Amino acid sequence: MFAHLMRRSLSHIESIMIFSFERDFQFPWELVESSQFDSLKKLGLGLNLAFPEGADAPPHGFQLPMGLKYLTVSGIRCDLPNLSSTSVTSLSLSFFHASAQLNHDLWPSLTQLSVPASAIKWSGGSFKNLQNIALGSERDNKWDYGSQFCCELAICPDHMPQLQDIHFSSLPDWDILCILLERYNFRTEVGSTQISDISFRGDVPFFLLDIIKNLCAGKFVDRPSNFELSWVSNVDIICDQSLSGCIKCLKRLLPCSEPCTGNTITHHSQKNRKDVDLVSDDCPNIVMDIPLEDGMDGPFELRSRKLSIPVYPETEDEILATWDEREKAWQALVQGAWSARSSVCSGYARRSVQINEKDVTVLGPNKSTWYLSFDRV
Repeated sequence: MFAHLMRRSLSHIESIMIFSFERDFQFPWELVESSQFDSLKKLGLGLNLAFPEGADAPPHGFQLPMGLKYLTVSGIRCDLPNLSSTSVTSLSLSFFHASAQLNHDLWPSLTQLSVPASAIKWSGGSFKNLQNIALGSERDNKWDYGSQFCCELAICPDHMPQLQDIHFSSLPDWDILCILLERYNFRTEVGSTQISDISFRGDVPFFLLDIIKNLCAGKFVDRPSNFELSWVSNVDIICDQSLSGCIKCLKRLLPCSEPCTGNTITHHSQKNRKDVDLVSDDCPNIVMDIPLEDGMDGPFELRSRKLSIPVYPETEDEILATWDEREKAWQALVQGAWSARSSVCSGYARRSVQINEKDVTVLGPNKSTWYLSFDRV
């Protein structure tokens, strides 16, 4: 009865937001059934995360309104294949099931996409119309999905052949980003576009601003090597806990004055790897020589293990193919050796940076704006 009355009174409405926060609330999927809202253009669905997995799933055969253009979904715990639309051009997702797939065949008209920092599994054909993508931020130093996206797109640029704008809520690995821009923007296929606008929530190393700007303009640039842009090149500083720096700034090659209270972590360079002693609660006992505290007589036994950091590859194909190995090494380093370092400093992400083929814009914490010019005489 409720849904019937709603359909009669709101049959010409163009925008609806429906949120369920009560555990016993039955989500009214029939309210937004395709046959009832021919005028509906914008729909927001907020579902209760407290529901058991799949309890908030739409019924079998459910179809969204045919004329729908903008869809926002938050809190969903079912897989996205339960929802589909041939008309939606803008899709925004947050807090949905980590194993959800995003199938192009179910969303063929997408031009704008906003996704959370979770393990999205791309499937189906190419997102041929997608022009803008916003990548959510990872939490608590979890897996770097922004860099993973760059890596996957660099391997297969034709997966999103019309992409022009990327927004990063978390800073990506600079080596992977530069490889992506060079591979994507220097394509020669007829009708291919360039990634010409990139925005970051957080600072970008100053020496990279002009490089990224020129790559967005499709210009070849003389830049640091991929190794120099990788956190692997910074591992000596990262492991020296006598030096300042928070975890996120050190990975992104940013200056950081956040103090560190720990000791230097010993690492040994070898032909095929760097071994770094890491503290871990779930590993066998290994004796690790560290400076002794007052009152201690001998070697201090810690539950620790050795982390192998692979040597940075020489070719771009190898760099992309082995990115996940380096990310796993980083995660192990973060989990095992950073008790003395802050995960993030107070200055991280206080600014945002917008870069396009013409301008570099830095937005300060109080919304102040700087326009940076790199024109050379």
